[in-house]
Amino acid sequence: MSVTPEQLNQIERLAYAGNLKAQFNLGEIYFDLKEFEKSIFWHRRAAENGYADSQCAVGLELYHGVTGWVKVDHYAAVKWYKMATNQGHILAMINLAGCYLGGNGVFKDPVEAFALYYLASKDFSSSYNNICVDIVRKLEVNLNPSQVQAARFRSMEIEALIKSRIYFIT
Repeated sequence: MSVTPEQLNQIERLAYAGNLKAQFNLGEIYFDLKEFEKSIFWHRRAAENGYADSQCAVGLELYHGVTGWVKVDHYAAVKWYKMATNQGHILAMINLAGCYLGGNGVFKDPVEAFALYYLASKDFSSSYNNICVDIVRKLEVNLNPSQVQAARFRSMEIEALIKSRIYFIT
């Protein structure tokens, strides 16, 4: 995210005033500038105040680590992915599905992974739609019919829980 010094000052003013989107954007700007301490600070600040984009960003930072700043912690990443998924955040949902598929930070659960990928694949406005559709097709081949049926039912449950914002309760 490229910004002019004037734009950066404006975003900083908004961020310090408590604007969560500005805090997230500031985190992204500092990440691009490789100023990781500031990036992590702003992402976490917005995440702790419930901003889903920042919750997903914190999850990514914890999942992959940020050399010298954040140690890899899949369990903590899952917590942040779940909070963002609870708000319908598609990328967090996809990342959480990947955690269930690989057993990273959670018990390996291909049915839960399928359910999350399937739910994400239904969001046709998402740029991740095609990827999710491909993953769902591959999982359908690798799961038995009763697992596929259970996963499709579970996706409906998750969708209802997300609408009620209770898929994950902290």
